[in-house]
Amino acid sequence: MYKFLIIVCLFFSGIGMVSAQFVFGVKAGYTSSLGFNKTWSFDANRIDLKSDLAQGMHLGLMLRTGKTFIFQPELLYNIQTVGINVTDSLVSQRQVNLSAIDLPLLIGVKMGRNADFNFRIQFGPKFRFNAGTQAGSFNDGTIVTTTKNWQLGLDAGLGFDIWRFTLDVRYNLMPNMFHYKYINDVELNTSPINSFTLSLGFKLVK
Repeated sequence: MYKFLIIVCLFFSGIGMVSAQFVFGVKAGYTSSLGFNKTWSFDANRIDLKSDLAQGMHLGLMLRTGKTFIFQPELLYNIQTVGINVTDSLVSQRQVNLSAIDLPLLIGVKMGRNADFNFRIQFGPKFRFNAGTQAGSFNDGTIVTTTKNWQLGLDAGLGFDIWRFTLDVRYNLMPNMFHYKYINDVELNTSPINSFTLSLGFKLVK
């Protein structure tokens, strides 16, 4: 994974050197999942998994090229804390810290010719790489969890530029970070993690 991230950083630098117009900056923000009241069931063994509302933050780098049609890759560190509840005659509750490296590759359209004030519509794939997340087992080993090394999701949202500041509001659709399996190796069905992100950025180069 680390070799891949090095290649991505070099890619970012290469775009900046060859592009006549580009923006490079830093960004940080708030992440809130829509996991509350989300229940996955395994009826044969009467097991229910429920994930509470997860909240967290992200920070990293962004680069943008283009005038009207734009390409914006980002490199973000994302951390969230989520409560996972398991019910199977006994109730098990656990707080899990989700730690990941996110790589959104967004394309979009920029409205407005003014470089200091404009409006953007963007969407594209987002790669997520596990950065040390571990969930552990539930209900004394009744349910075993394993963590995925990487995932592919989707980002879509709106953005605003005001002078050197950027504001982005996005909807994220990402598969669940974990595999949940019963002790007899039967995998439980899980739903994707839907989330909203709100981030503020500052253009170091514009």
